[in-house]
Amino acid sequence: MQASQPLRLQGVPRGVLQLLEQKGLTQVGDVVQASTLDLVELLNLSFSVCRELQEAASRQIAPAPATAAQLYQVR
Repeated sequence: MQASQPLRLQGVPRGVLQLLEQKGLTQVGDVVQASTLDLVELLNLSFSVCRELQEAASRQIAPAPATAAQLYQVR
């Protein structure tokens, strides 16, 4: 399952990544499954920073988007 991947969030400051690890949030699923407000309380970060963390974690496990032309070329 992709949610059990270790966190490798691009564009997230190293200090925030260290804070996640200190709080035991080491997998993508830990960040994606938590509510934004839970992350705000746990990490003592702003709502917008926590929302960005969740979006970065979602990008890590989401499949790359495909256009109709790309799908047609695969045939």
